[in-house]
Amino acid sequence: MIVYFKNKAEKAIIIEFGNDKIRINGGKQIKIDSETNRMSFNCFLDETSTFKYLPLTKSVIVEYDFVLNALYDLIFNSDVCEINLEVKQVKGMNLDCYRFIDLQISDGNVYKKEFFVNDEITVKKQLYAAQQREDKLEKKLKIADIFQSICYIGIPAIIIFLGVWYYLGLLTAICILIPLTIVGITAGLIIKKVINKFSNKLDKLNSKFEKNTNKYVDINSFFDKSYISSVLFVS
Repeated sequence: MIVYFKNKAEKAIIIEFGNDKIRINGGKQIKIDSETNRMSFNCFLDETSTFKYLPLTKSVIVEYDFVLNALYDLIFNSDVCEINLEVKQVKGMNLDCYRFIDLQISDGNVYKKEFFVNDEITVKKQLYAAQQREDKLEKKLKIADIFQSICYIGIPAIIIFLGVWYYLGLLTAICILIPLTIVGITAGLIIKKVINKFSNKLDKLNSKFEKNTNKYVDINSFFDKSYISSVLFVS
């Protein structure tokens, strides 16, 4: 039987039949002879996965753009069949975006299909490197936040202390500053405790919701076949 593969996309598509690899440019087609009415192959865009970073950083990723490799197992119902190859894009709920080759058969059915990230090994290395840079950036931001708190609280307190000392004396300044400091620290701890309780409740609700609606666990989920399928066929 004869099968025509037509690339309906503008970009090149790679088809793999076992060890044989065929490139189909955008808008072109190829003809394949098959001895049976069943055919298995892999297909994917001739591109690599990419990431979009937060401006001015090379650590905080705001979008994961993955290129999938699709495995199709087809059954044909006639001696001549056409397969149209199209690029489809689906976005998940975790800043992830998957691009893969979808197909339409003129006279046949898809018996089986699977999807996985085509350049998984390379992408994982890039992700782990970005995560390490993000951890370092987070530490720097925490240090900056401490200095910012010192500037917002410490400097005004010093100015007030010096002012009271100048006009009313050192003992009066100490007597005023110490109670204010105790009250300020106590109020800050109470507010922080309330905020943490509220945040914990929200986290529990969100985690409960995500368990029911989303299979995402961490960045390793991006490469899990079950998670990929949940994004492609549920989103």
